[in-house]
Amino acid sequence: MGSLVSKGDAPPASTSRRDILLMSSTVDPIIDSASLVMFSGSWCPYCKKALAAMTEAGYTPEVIEITDEYKAELSKKTGKTSVPQVFINGTVSGGASQNAPQPQ
Repeated sequence: MGSLVSKGDAPPASTSRRDILLMSSTVDPIIDSASLVMFSGSWCPYCKKALAAMTEAGYTPEVIEITDEYKAELSKKTGKTSVPQVFINGTVSGGASQNAPQPQ
C-alpha cells in the first residue's frame, strides 16, 4: 500500500512551522501555536493601535493577517467578525479597546 499523502501534497522542506500553521483551514492550531496571537488586518487602524499598545507594553504577538476563512472560523469561536481579535494562552481577550493600556 502506498502513502496517503503524495510528495506533491507535502509542504516544501523550507516551509516554516508558522507557514504550515497558516495553511490550516481552521484557526485553532494558530491560536494554540503561541501565547499571544492577534488576528489583524493590515488596513485596520484599530489593529495598528492594538499592536502598538502591546509592543509598547513589551509584548510581541504572533500577528496573523485576517482572511475570509479565518473570519468565518473566528465568528464561530467568538461570535465576532471584526479585527483585531487577540488571544492570550488560547483564550479570547478582545480587540483594540479591550487591550489598550488603561489610564490610571
